[in-house]
Amino acid sequence: AEDKADASDIGIGIYGGSFMDLMNIRWTIRGGMQEYKTERHININGQSYAPQGKFDTYSIRSNVELEFNLFENDRAINLTPFIGMNGGYVINKDIEETGGGVANLIVKADNNLRLTAVAGIRLQGDIAKTKWRIDFSGGYIIDGGDDLTYDVLFKEAQEYGAMKIRAVHEAQEYASGLFVLEKEITDAVSLYGRAGIELSLDRKEDIVTGYNAGLGLSIKFGAKMTQEELDEQLRREKEKRDKLLKEAEDKQAREATKRAQEIAALAEAEALTAEEAARRAEAERLAAEGKLSIEEPEQFAPIEDSEKINQNRISVEETETAEILKQENMPSQISEEEKEMIDKANERRSTLKQTFKLSAATFKSGSAALTPQSKADIKKIAQTLKKYEFKTLTVEGHTDSSGRVNENKEISRKRASVVMDELAANGIPIEKMKSEGFGSLMPIAPNDTPLGKEMNRRVEIFVE
Repeated sequence: AEDKADASDIGIGIYGGSFMDLMNIRWTIRGGMQEYKTERHININGQSYAPQGKFDTYSIRSNVELEFNLFENDRAINLTPFIGMNGGYVINKDIEETGGGVANLIVKADNNLRLTAVAGIRLQGDIAKTKWRIDFSGGYIIDGGDDLTYDVLFKEAQEYGAMKIRAVHEAQEYASGLFVLEKEITDAVSLYGRAGIELSLDRKEDIVTGYNAGLGLSIKFGAKMTQEELDEQLRREKEKRDKLLKEAEDKQAREATKRAQEIAALAEAEALTAEEAARRAEAERLAAEGKLSIEEPEQFAPIEDSEKINQNRISVEETETAEILKQENMPSQISEEEKEMIDKANERRSTLKQTFKLSAATFKSGSAALTPQSKADIKKIAQTLKKYEFKTLTVEGHTDSSGRVNENKEISRKRASVVMDELAANGIPIEKMKSEGFGSLMPIAPNDTPLGKEMNRRVEIFVE
């Protein structure tokens, strides 16, 4: 039979850090209580014994970690190397075994300190308010990994002896893997789960030194977005939007150039066809007068193959049809009132002092109700707006081209109105504000991709 050891751990800790462009500093301090249950199997003079032990330990652990940002933080998956130092102090209670007869031991309590250097690579991302992280790391125990000496009393013989023991998990050099999920419940509270494995690098046996898993709650406090951080966030959003707009404009320009080339080729083909028809008519006239055999001259041979002409015509027609289909969800008729709204909106964009944008995630799907996070964002925007002297503030609601035109207009009006009311609740004078809903009339990106549709679903705030 194999020796067994089970452990459970209950702890509480505090986590903090400083997050910068090129490097993040993270730290944790954690206290906990661990309960261990052991079972040894030993053979003495042909007799098998299985003494069992149960004991508690108390620990305090801390770590400091430097994480290096090699890539932009807005990537879907971020790869970051890290280095750090872990420290821990463990207070042990006496171990008194039972059920093993003469093999039962009493191990006198002793405390120990461990200091470990670590380095590794971290993969992390964020999907639907669920953060995930995978760590691959290696460590070296600087202090506390050597063999430990404990005083041992043979329970029935009542005699002390000194025993050199080395716990399985105390490998001097080790590698580990860790998978972490953190699901956001509210702005401040997240459900936290992790699972990991640790491998020894300096042993030929007992390579797997342990598994671990845990669940808990992560509570955030004390972190507020500064005005500089808010400005930086708005700047990054604008850069992302400008980049996508440029890509969309370049794509449209390429498509327009291609259509122009196809139309030019069709016009040239039709001109050549007309010239061919004129030459054939001239050849037939001369043949009728007996001056020319219609089969003789090469100069009256067909200049352009008619099938190629038809192919060019079909290519242009298909391109134009595809362009119409891309816009099939757009309103076929724009009223004079809507034209006037669009003209004023374009004029507003050329004279504004400041602009803010809220994405579709500000609202629940298909609803005009604000999320708790969006209310916090609008509050920050209101604080910024109070620093400006302005005459008019216009809140515009926009949608993508999916769904019915009238429904899009109505939901965009409601969302713009709700944002205006929330700004008023945060101290922005209601008499200086107005709201308008444009539906899908003013896209800022093509509606033929999910990313383009996401950009078009927005609420914009213009300060004049």
